[in-house]
Amino acid sequence: MISSALQESALQDSAYRDNIAIYLTTKDGNIMYHQNPEYIGMTEEEYLADKTYVEIKQPLDYFGWVEHVVIDTENMHNEVDKLYRQGIVIYILLLFVSCIIWNLIVHTILRPVNEIGEAMSEVKAGKENRMIDIRGTNEIWQLAEQYNEMVDALYEQKKETKRHYEEKTKSTELQSKAEQKALEPQIHAHSLCNTLNAI
Repeated sequence: MISSALQESALQDSAYRDNIAIYLTTKDGNIMYHQNPEYIGMTEEEYLADKTYVEIKQPLDYFGWVEHVVIDTENMHNEVDKLYRQGIVIYILLLFVSCIIWNLIVHTILRPVNEIGEAMSEVKAGKENRMIDIRGTNEIWQLAEQYNEMVDALYEQKKETKRHYEEKTKSTELQSKAEQKALEPQIHAHSLCNTLNAI
């Protein structure tokens, strides 16, 4: 029968049982079967008096019965409203969690970019060998690693230039002193000659 099939499938859930009723009536309208036994013997008019409902009827002519499926629309609307409110709460929670995850992702992505920017500012301000602590393997951290290599190369080049300049300066000073020493005897000899000529 239709009623037993429906009961076994959809009506096992108590929420459906509260909103959907299946019952059989005799031809004169008395309830002879109901899933809730307290309604058996009641007339259909008494049963439906205080309900807002949608009813589906199926006559079972062979037995002289009428099968009824009644959907309580007010309770159904209340259930739908309840589900709607729960859905909104879940949506807001998911939105909140999504925002937190998004902020974490953005922070994770921007942290190395910020560190590179800070390191560049420090190098610009005069801290020549400011290195970035590498804490990952993604492309931005690889960029930070290349930055470290560039800073290291510039620092080494500056040290080499400074060393070369100091060597050149020292070499020039030594050459100047050597030339001065070489010219001193000539200057003294020339001074001596001038003095003798004056006498």
